[in-house]
Amino acid sequence: MVKKVTEKKDKCWIFNETLKNLIDHHSISYNKLSKYTGITRVHLMGLAKGKYSNPKLNTLDKVASFFKVSHAQMVGEKEINFKKRPKDFAFDLGED
Repeated sequence: MVKKVTEKKDKCWIFNETLKNLIDHHSISYNKLSKYTGITRVHLMGLAKGKYSNPKLNTLDKVASFFKVSHAQMVGEKEINFKKRPKDFAFDLGED
């Protein structure tokens, strides 16, 4: 028997996949992402691997802001065009 996936769970899964894709595309470490966003490395890894679902709005805000994408893009309502998105996207980590 196949269970029907609710829209809320589906968007959470899409958030997890989008986070993983952004991290992979930009080759950024969980440590650096954690340092910038204030979200623990363990939590970021859990989100990217689908261990945690239903991220808080604050988490969504921090991740979307870091990667310069919209909330709609993070949950799959709008597409992120990875072909046009430079891999060497400049992140302001306050490092020299």
